[in-house]
This record gives sequence, structure tokens and C-alpha cells, in this order.
Amino acid sequence: MSRARDIANLIGGTTPDIILKTADGAILNLQTSDTTVTDGSVLGKINFTAPDEGSGTDALLVGASIEAVAEGTFAADNNATELVFKTGASAAAATKMVLTSAGKLGIGTSSPSVALEVNSGTDNTVAKFESSDAGAFIVLEDNGSTANGNRIQVEGDAMTFSTADTARLAIGSGGDIDVETGDIFFSTAGKGIVLGATSNTNANTLDDYEEGTWTPTLGGNESYNNQAGTYIKIGQKVTVWYNQAINAIGTGNPKLTSGLPFTVFNNITQNVNGSQISYFTNVNTNVVSLSACPRQNTSTIRYAMMAAAGVNTTVNTDIFKNSTDVYAHATYYSA
Repeated sequence: MSRARDIANLIGGTTPDIILKTADGAILNLQTSDTTVTDGSVLGKINFTAPDEGSGTDALLVGASIEAVAEGTFAADNNATELVFKTGASAAAATKMVLTSAGKLGIGTSSPSVALEVNSGTDNTVAKFESSDAGAFIVLEDNGSTANGNRIQVEGDAMTFSTADTARLAIGSGGDIDVETGDIFFSTAGKGIVLGATSNTNANTLDDYEEGTWTPTLGGNESYNNQAGTYIKIGQKVTVWYNQAINAIGTGNPKLTSGLPFTVFNNITQNVNGSQISYFTNVNTNVVSLSACPRQNTSTIRYAMMAAAGVNTTVNTDIFKNSTDVYAHATYYSA
């Protein structure tokens, strides 16, 4: 009997069907008689064709096939085999998907390096995941993850990113971003958020924000009834609030408050004006107004005062003495 004999002639009839049925499940064995199997040897193959199609040419070519192909030379300890899935459109069927002996699936690539590798060629849409329900999500887990807890979810045109089964970040259909839990932080220096610009420009980059405390001091052995300071830094703009309630001035400097949390920028145009002191009592000189002025290229504040209405402002005047109490805030440009 010739191997080329049509199955129709073998079984009879023009449209024969083959049914294999056994009590323990039918087995179809496709085998090679090759005694030396090497890389690329085909162990078995199923071709799908339409040999009687009247259109001829491409219509008569193999439309699809499934092949079992050796991945290397067989040996006593090796029979690595991949399954190759081929399909055709207007030519003989070509490889479209490969399942390797390691269980790696390649779509659009014949040598996948990970469990699932997809190469869409010139089609920019690489993959699409769709649900017929109101909502679809992709779950990512390792051996320590909460079951179904780390996911990317879509509802309509809105997206939600969850970890540990808790929504963390949501992007609305209009583009609004909602950080639902946790904080945004940059783990390396030199990062920021660009505001009010269409490109990454330094002038529009907010790259620093900080809140904290500082200790205002006169720099000597003075003692205090209260000594406290706080600050907020946004970019290079620093605003400080402080209270110095002197008990005994000792060797403290009566003209300067030291200890600013950041050095003042070395440019007088940014620092010529301080901020009005909100409360003061028992200062060393009789004044009608008193201002705190950060000094350029230092971490100190000097004081400007007016002794009477209509007179010029005087700076570097002795302000502090025993029992002086000052509440103030100042804003300056940091170095």
C-alpha cells in the first residue's frame, strides 16, 4: 500500500471521518524512523490542506500545520522537543507560535526567553485582554503575594492599580490621577514634578519639599524660657517660624539669630526684605516696628527696626537682652 494513497481511497467514501475510540482513551502516535535525531528533526507533523480547492495556486498550499521538532541531538538523557504551530495567509504555512521543551511559549518569535514572549512585529498593539463583564483585571503574583491582590484593573475607561488587595492608584477616564493610599517619593536625587509646562524645564520643576524643626540661637551661653522653630521648604523657597524667649542672655549675640535650617542664597535682591515680627516684648531698644531679615550667604537673621514713625530703618541693632521674647516668621531664598 502506497503512503501517498488518499485516506478516502483507504477507507472508502468521498468524505470519510476517522473516529478512534478505546476504553482507556484513544492514542494517535506520530513517529519518526530516524535512528539519529538531531536539532531540527521533525518527529511528527499534522498538515491541514485543501488539495481539491478549485482556485489553485495558494489555495493548494499547506494552510496550517503542527510539528514536533527536536531542539537538539537526542541522547540517552535528552529528548528535548518543541511544538511548532504554523499558519498561512497567502503562502505556505509559516511558524507563528512555539511551545518549547521548557514550557516557554513564543508568539511571533521562535525562541522565547521567558514563560510568555510576544512579538507583534509592526503591529503596535502587542496584546489585548478583554472581559465581557463590567470590569477586567490582570493579576501579578509571586510565592509571597496576596492571592489576586496585585492587579491592574479596568472599569469602563478608568484604571486602578492595587497591591495587597488594596487600591493604591487610580486614573480616571478624564486623566485625573488619584493616589488612594501611600505616598509618592523619589528614591534618588535630581527628580521632580514639572508644573505648568509642556516639556521638562528646570524653571517649572518642583524638585524639593521638606518640613522640619530648627533651633534658633544667639550663639552663646544664653538660657531660654522657650526656644523653638519650624520650617517649610518648597523648591528653594524657605519659610521659618520661631520663638526666642530669653531668660538670661549671657554671651549670646544681641544682634543675630543663628541656626537657620538652610543657608541663605548669596544674592541681596532675593533677601533684602524679611518678614514683620508678629510679637515682641522687652527688646533692647525702643522701636515701633521690627523685622527679621535673613542674611545672604549665612544661616543667620539680623533685625531691622524703626525707632519712631517716619524715620529710616536701622539694621544690626542690639535687640536681645534678658527677658526679650520674640515671635517671628521669615521667608528667604535658599542657596
